[in-house]
Order: sequence, then C-alpha cells, then structure tokens
Amino acid sequence: MGIFEAKSSKLVGGDVAPNLDSDPPSLEPSIHRLDPIEDPRGDLLQSEQQAYELAEAGLTMEKSWLAPGDGKDCDVCATNAEAGWIPLSGVFPSGHPRPLAHEGCRCDALYQRKPKK
Repeated sequence: MGIFEAKSSKLVGGDVAPNLDSDPPSLEPSIHRLDPIEDPRGDLLQSEQQAYELAEAGLTMEKSWLAPGDGKDCDVCATNAEAGWIPLSGVFPSGHPRPLAHEGCRCDALYQRKPKK
C-alpha cells in the first residue's frame, strides 16, 4: 500500500480512513492505587515470601521494620522501627504486619534467621 503501489497520500489516506470510524482509546491517566499491602518495589514481598518458605522448612525467622531514620519518619514508623526484631508471624506496634504503613511510607522490612542464644 502507499509508496510501494505508487499511490498518492490522498489515496493512501482513503484506504485507511474506513478503519478509523471508532473512537480512539482514552489517553487519560489510569487512576490505580496500590493496596498498602502491595509493595511497588517488589523486593519486599519477595523477601517476605522467602522468609516464610524458610520458616516452613523449620527455621525460626524474624522481621524488623526499617525506617529511613532521616528525621522525617512519622511517629507510627518510628515506633515500629524501635520494636526491633519480632517473630515473622507477629505484628508491629501499629498493628501492621509489614511496611508500608501509610501513603508515602518510605520504610522497608528486614528478615533474618533468629540468632541462637
């Protein structure tokens, strides 16, 4: 079609125009918000999954709330970070099982095998 058939642009446009009867798709941005339990970075949930797999294999696993610690932490996140290492199945003082605690939360989680005493 077109230059390969030596047609003018008017003829090429005429060939395409019948296919443009429908409205084009909307270009409006999609308004999709992640549930706070989902982590847009992906690595947190993968690490959590690995921690649970190790726990199922018989290891005693723990988790810790990691706040940025740059003086901009909210009270909820600072309190959760101060809790230190807790059992993998536990919840932090705020009641959250893992970061993220709120919109704009910059926290992460750490996972480790519980040290032998």
